[in-house]
Amino acid sequence: AYRFMTAVANNIDQVVAKFTSIVSRLESAPQRVRLVCVSKRHPASVIKDLHERTQHSFFGENYVQEVVQKAKTLPRTIDWHFIGHLQSNKVKQLCEGCGDSLKCVETVDSIKIARLLNQHTQFKPLKVFIQYNTAESVAKSGITNIESCMEVAKFIRNSCPNLSFTGLMTIGDIGQAEEDFDKLRQVRLQLSEAMGLDGLELSMGMSGDWERAVEMGSCNIRVGSGIFGQRPA
Repeated sequence: AYRFMTAVANNIDQVVAKFTSIVSRLESAPQRVRLVCVSKRHPASVIKDLHERTQHSFFGENYVQEVVQKAKTLPRTIDWHFIGHLQSNKVKQLCEGCGDSLKCVETVDSIKIARLLNQHTQFKPLKVFIQYNTAESVAKSGITNIESCMEVAKFIRNSCPNLSFTGLMTIGDIGQAEEDFDKLRQVRLQLSEAMGLDGLELSMGMSGDWERAVEMGSCNIRVGSGIFGQRPA
């Protein structure tokens, strides 16, 4: 167990060192990159140990029940990002179960979800990303057109005082991640111009493609197996 934890802590250091070096080479780099360690299916004890060893605070979970269980037992100094598909009937459970440790939901894809998060969040303002389905894949959640994206963004800005519209998120398709990242950049540009917004973040890049994502301007990367190794089944 000790060897495993040492390896995982080293992996975090390596990812941080790598993206710091990428950012330093870029002319148009985001000011900072947030590494969200995707800890789904990893026990709370591993997360606690890692958090205490490294002071790393951003952890991402995909399932409501799992993140609620972890948030209840783990230190309040962990900032949870919810990165899975969120059903409207689970929003209250997510917000109340995590309390003010839930700092960000990266998968808002409708006005309804935004309204419920605004109603139930314990941490204010809760950071939210709108999930954009850049690959227009039926297997993925997210909004597939700029008009709907704009509607949700305007609703968050005008009607959700407890939410902070932080940016856009996508999951790059295997084999065409670069096209997906480029599309998300274009959506951000259109949205920023139309709404007069500045500084919208991009959440893009996972274990297999985060380096390219950072090169293309990602501010928020979600890395699981690149930190923990292959997930337990």
